[in-house]
Amino acid sequence: MKINWFDEKLVTMKNMSRMARRRGKRDGKAEKPSASSTKSSVPFLSQAHAHFSAEGERRIAATRKELNQRIYETLERDEQIVLLESQLKKLSQNLLEEELRVKHFKSELDGYKEENAMGRFARTRLIPDFLYWFVMSILVSGEILVTAPALIQLFGEGEWQSWVIAIAIGFLPVAGAHLIGTFLKSRLDRQRPQENWVKAIYASIFLLLLIAICVLGTLRAGITQGALQDFTIVSKERRPEFLILFFISIQLAFFTVAIGLGFLHHSPAAEALKEARKEVKRLKAEEVAVQGPLSKYKSKNGLTVDEVDARLRSLKSEIEILRKEHEIAASIYREANVHARRDEMDGAHPALQADDLVINLDRFEDIYGSIRATNKQN
Repeated sequence: MKINWFDEKLVTMKNMSRMARRRGKRDGKAEKPSASSTKSSVPFLSQAHAHFSAEGERRIAATRKELNQRIYETLERDEQIVLLESQLKKLSQNLLEEELRVKHFKSELDGYKEENAMGRFARTRLIPDFLYWFVMSILVSGEILVTAPALIQLFGEGEWQSWVIAIAIGFLPVAGAHLIGTFLKSRLDRQRPQENWVKAIYASIFLLLLIAICVLGTLRAGITQGALQDFTIVSKERRPEFLILFFISIQLAFFTVAIGLGFLHHSPAAEALKEARKEVKRLKAEEVAVQGPLSKYKSKNGLTVDEVDARLRSLKSEIEILRKEHEIAASIYREANVHARRDEMDGAHPALQADDLVINLDRFEDIYGSIRATNKQN
């Protein structure tokens, strides 16, 4: 008997009922199974039983995979909570230390009620950083512009070494003035007494810088004198003294202002307070960055026995539905087969009975064991 092409299609879970009716009708017309056939001799019923068993196993595997994933998420959650809590504890300790440092340096700047006002002034910063560095940059630029032409002409025009020397020497008085200004400010702080040898070093620096300023002023005056053709304010005989005094005065003004800036800006306590506040701000930002993921992990519930029980109850319901669907498919095949036969055959014949669909669900003890182990660790 030629088989219809549609009947040759594979039996799947989607077309089970339709294929049961077609196969039952086809086998019935062919007088299959015969009266002498035994149970499990009908290919379709065996094939349907295999499909339903495979579907049951697939759903069990899917449930196991889902529960295993939940176990992994629970373990990861617990590990991350422990890790983040330890990080948060460490950050809190560091933050507390930095806040104590801020409090310490602030109290140091505020001073004491019985303290001399001069001691408090010695630790106070009177000009902000941006203003200090802005003015110092202008002073350095002015110093370089005043001294550079003379030094370049002295060491040779067009040589890059001349520019390097000119910039270095122009920067030198302002840098020295900064050191002297900070030294003078430190002298006011009675809590930080200075040794005599330190005083001698700064006095030597001050003297050398004055000599350098006088030499540079004289050098610049000598080079500039030849360019003053139409300068009539000062007589020709007085021009050298005037130019020397002029350039020395300008450089001394730069030097004096730089000393004043260094004096007003210098404050170790203020600098330490600024750094401590910056560190507090950084630690608070890190604390917030840790608290976000920690709250997220804590808001997630770990796998519990109740959740596993609920999922297994749902799985059992799915398996029961599969059993009913298997019985329905076998019943449809049996009915179509009996009605299509020319001979008479009882629907209760063993060959038309499908094998019981047995799917073992007692496979999740390891899941319960993992939950108990996780709860024990916590």
